[in-house]
Amino acid sequence: MNLEEIWQRLEDDTRGPSRSGRAQRRLSPSGRRDFFLGLDMPSMNRMLILKVAAASLDEQPETEDSHGLVVRIALGEPNVGEAEVALVLTDVERGDIFNLLIEDLVGATEEPTDEAEAVKRFLARLSDWQQLLRQLGRQGLSREAQQGLWGELWALREVFAPVTGLCKAVQVWRGPMGADQDFQLPGLCAEIKTSTASTLDRLSISSERQLDAPTDVVLLLIALSLDDRPSHGETLPEIVRGLRSEASSLGCMGALDARLELSGYRAEHATSFEEIGYAVRSLAPFRVEEGFPRIKSSDLRTGVSDVRYAVSAAASAPFVIDEQRPDELLKDLV
Repeated sequence: MNLEEIWQRLEDDTRGPSRSGRAQRRLSPSGRRDFFLGLDMPSMNRMLILKVAAASLDEQPETEDSHGLVVRIALGEPNVGEAEVALVLTDVERGDIFNLLIEDLVGATEEPTDEAEAVKRFLARLSDWQQLLRQLGRQGLSREAQQGLWGELWALREVFAPVTGLCKAVQVWRGPMGADQDFQLPGLCAEIKTSTASTLDRLSISSERQLDAPTDVVLLLIALSLDDRPSHGETLPEIVRGLRSEASSLGCMGALDARLELSGYRAEHATSFEEIGYAVRSLAPFRVEEGFPRIKSSDLRTGVSDVRYAVSAAASAPFVIDEQRPDELLKDLV
């Protein structure tokens, strides 16, 4: 699914005198759902359109607009029984983020066989994205968020890119989109944790889903102890610049930039991140499997959610992966 090629064809098809209405193309003829990409004319705003039976929208939650994204729900003629949900991008500077949103929504909606359940997932995931988009207006990154982002970028470069290639590594970096784990590949996912403490005594887990995965998926927890100090190591802007340079030469800088923006990183704030540099003091990779000290969704009583807890590094020791070279961690797993 090359979205930019479809956008380009739509834009080529609509060149010429100003028109009204919209132009659209089916996203995937073999897909389970009727997704279309469209251009809203004459504004030429990009659109994602999901066409469904009107009954599939019954009792679904209301969805509001968010900054740069308008939600339209339209019912067709009563005797036809069709309806559509259309997302219209009104902030043209967020085209790369809109592409990520499309890929994520389509992936979530294609899974269920029942159309009403698929629409429910579509709207729930859209709500998650709207929360992310609302956060984009916030200024800067906290010190903890800078450290966490540096750790994710280090893992992207040192752990995943040597195995998958940089562009694929960027694609599977799902943390910025609110995924349960920072990196998600078919059959494998990984959560990255960073700490500037001298020893990794405990690891903070932000939800009951973070260390929970299907039984056929390998789940890694990669803990990094970082040395942080002024004029030392590699700063956040330095690791960003290096990755952007390589991604530009490979043709995937847009995808990287979109994820950086969703993470809260702004180029205009880079100077405020230049003082502190980071270096990896130690690496502790764990394989999370049966017996690992964790809380899973299935452990919770009805009505309990959004659980935060800490995992003891000592209790996790039996699950440490012996391999300490970051570029060898995924050996035989990918």
